[in-house]
Amino acid sequence: MEVSNAKPRVNFSQLRKFMGKKVLLVGEIQVMQNNTVRMKAADGGMVTVELTKGPHFDGGEFWEFEGVVQSPTSVKEESRTSYGDRFDLATYNEVCRLSCDKYTQVFL
Repeated sequence: MEVSNAKPRVNFSQLRKFMGKKVLLVGEIQVMQNNTVRMKAADGGMVTVELTKGPHFDGGEFWEFEGVVQSPTSVKEESRTSYGDRFDLATYNEVCRLSCDKYTQVFL
């Protein structure tokens, strides 16, 4: 199994561990301005996503962004996927917590 391209699933508080690295971040879109989005991450923290694919968001409130961590509060988008209008962020937060802490070897 190829794991060299594995990307950690992170919440807001975990971003600082992955500065300059690619991650997967899921959250609820709160504010869109020009080429940025403010979103509520799975643990409730607010993250700014710098958009590179344009500001078009058809397909729901919840989105996954693949991107590079720029700071403890921001990610630069490389791609995005809609998760629709209903998504359980609390359960996803637990996945982030387990995959980046206790069970990293299973997920990466």
